[in-house]
Amino acid sequence: MELYWKRVRISPPPLKLKIMSNMSYCRFENTLNDLRDCAYEIEEWDSEENGEMSSSEKRALENMVMVMEGMISNGDIIEEMLKFERI
Repeated sequence: MELYWKRVRISPPPLKLKIMSNMSYCRFENTLNDLRDCAYEIEEWDSEENGEMSSSEKRALENMVMVMEGMISNGDIIEEMLKFERI
């Protein structure tokens, strides 16, 4: 099954990978910590020191950027989510 988000195709991970899902009550908190770690690595990356990334890491980075672009394009939905308060 493939999901489509705007014009970005998001394919599910291969079945051989063990992916730990985030619980809905802490999904954004857990992902934010991982995203910060990725942002730090991108800022600190040096081609001479770090060398070439593996092909799987390159694909993962490309897909991550596409998903983030899709999230940014849904800014209006995110604003609504941030305004919503449970009673």
